[in-house]
Amino acid sequence: MQMAKEMSSVSVINILQERDGQYFEPVVPLPDLVEVTSGEENEQVVFSHRAKLYRYDRDTNQWKERGIGDIKILQNYDSKQARIVMRRDQVLKLCANHRITPDMNMQQMKGSDRAWVWTACDFADGERKVELLAVRFKVQELANSFKRRFEECQQSLSELQKGHLSVAAELSLSLLEEPTSRRSVY
Repeated sequence: MQMAKEMSSVSVINILQERDGQYFEPVVPLPDLVEVTSGEENEQVVFSHRAKLYRYDRDTNQWKERGIGDIKILQNYDSKQARIVMRRDQVLKLCANHRITPDMNMQQMKGSDRAWVWTACDFADGERKVELLAVRFKVQELANSFKRRFEECQQSLSELQKGHLSVAAELSLSLLEEPTSRRSVY
């Protein structure tokens, strides 16, 4: 592998020297390519579209723009947990990163048919913070599609939790019905 890299860099240098007869050694050697991970590799994109995100500032009692970019609803392949992730255009800084929970309540923003408001424990700034968030789309159809996908994720999560609860209840009942002589002592 290393020899192939050396061969390819030598051949590039030779081609450059043959083309114009001059070659200048780089002042700063560049490091090898680094594989970048976004944290979204094990997740399926359920919804993704361009939008503007706002957060409510309680100190000034007004909405502050958090960023413009693609808002995504991602669902983990293994755990089926869903989350909302949004990165600002060009700089790709996180402006939303929180899980969707069954108890979240999404409401239409007063005065706009293409904006939705909800409260979440957001981790966009690196620490947990309860935020009142709003997202606004260009057209009403996209806003409605976002809400529909959001509610579908809530529904599947709620069904998943019910399934876990019923399995836990069955295990509890089987332990209670089992004679005390056969129970293992830890």
